[in-house]
Amino acid sequence: MVQDHSKANMKLNDVAQSRGVKTPKGIGVENNAELLKLKALSGSTFAKSYVDMMVDDHKKDVADFQKESEGGADDAVKNIAADTLPTLQEHCKVVQDLQSKMK
Repeated sequence: MVQDHSKANMKLNDVAQSRGVKTPKGIGVENNAELLKLKALSGSTFAKSYVDMMVDDHKKDVADFQKESEGGADDAVKNIAADTLPTLQEHCKVVQDLQSKMK
């Protein structure tokens, strides 16, 4: 998953750079808060919380990439979204399956 997400981010960053758009540095306030929550956990509580976060994040990403792939204004971004969407959908399925097994 890390490789797939990194690959998509690199493509998006390249497009942003070519358009003169500055991309955020770091993980952002919301993600940092989630990271701090996870750091305070361990064992099965950590595993369950992490998987729950991954399910929520992937559902949101799938919805965002679906929307962009169907109606985006920038063809390059639209194509990246369309190309990345099947991978995100597969990731979402994998983490949802894992989440089901943990219950």
